[in-house]
Amino acid sequence: MTMMEHFFTTYVRTKTLFKHRLNDLKDYTAVKIYIYELNKLGVNNGPLLYHLKEKGEISYDKDGNFKALRDGPIDYSLLERTRKRDKTLVELTPLHLYMRDQLRYVDLKSTSPDVSVYFKAFMEHRDRDLEPFFTVDSFSGRVHTPVVNLKTCLRHDLKLCGSTVVSLDVKQMQPTILAKVLLDTLGTNSFSTEIFNGVDVYVLLQKSAGLPTRAEAKLMLFRLIFGKPMNDIGKVFKGDTAWVDWINSYKSRTEPNNPHKEDKHTNLAWLLQFSEVQVMSGMWEQLMVAGIPFLTIHDDILCRVCDKDRVYDIMNRELMKHFPRFTITINHGE
Repeated sequence: MTMMEHFFTTYVRTKTLFKHRLNDLKDYTAVKIYIYELNKLGVNNGPLLYHLKEKGEISYDKDGNFKALRDGPIDYSLLERTRKRDKTLVELTPLHLYMRDQLRYVDLKSTSPDVSVYFKAFMEHRDRDLEPFFTVDSFSGRVHTPVVNLKTCLRHDLKLCGSTVVSLDVKQMQPTILAKVLLDTLGTNSFSTEIFNGVDVYVLLQKSAGLPTRAEAKLMLFRLIFGKPMNDIGKVFKGDTAWVDWINSYKSRTEPNNPHKEDKHTNLAWLLQFSEVQVMSGMWEQLMVAGIPFLTIHDDILCRVCDKDRVYDIMNRELMKHFPRFTITINHGE
């Protein structure tokens, strides 16, 4: 750290980087920093903050939104100093630790401007400390790593244990999970029947709701899953709408297992993401037992090309335990 660099500037930059998983330096947007953080860092000092602002290291407003104004070092230990100890943290399992360890064997040989600042920081710091780059969210148990945020166009440059990677993912994973939930809850219904007949979910919604484009149907599905219950939305769809009514009902009542139960509209998003993690965890466990190196992007597994067939077989066996029909797609990132 240079004499010109104050540790609080490093703190602002570090918190922003990890909060927003930045793609580019120009994205160093403001981040909220609270009074308790300033106190823990010993910088709740008006003249000091003003001095850093005058030097052009940081900017801030009266609401506590701080911004780093230039590139420079990061230091995760500063975040540890301000962490709230009562914050909900997910305890890492042996499976999580195995998955985290795989990040040590990641390499990316690319000069593309699309390589994010966050990924560059990961590559620079991973040999010293992987902890800040591997998190399991307390909402649904999803795993987050720098690979998750890596742009698809860069995957052909990604290496794992020195080998090119191939991507295997479950096509329409969350709609497939929703179809299974509806089938188990309602019995036979139009949504589940169509999905398990291999119909594209967006084409299904486009036709059912009379929407002009597939893109609008995709937006409609996101609103159904992630938005608040929509009044009379069942009238938009033709034919059997019991599944739409169930979705609205489920997002209108308290789900005791949802960590965000106070926000009832998040019930379905939680259920689908949580169920996805349960299904994928079965695959991850088998890959760990088999000693196969792998990376994850939610319902996507990245592995070495030489392991592709074994990974496909494991995914196929696990998915057969949950769904009457599914599709695994393979993408070499080319």
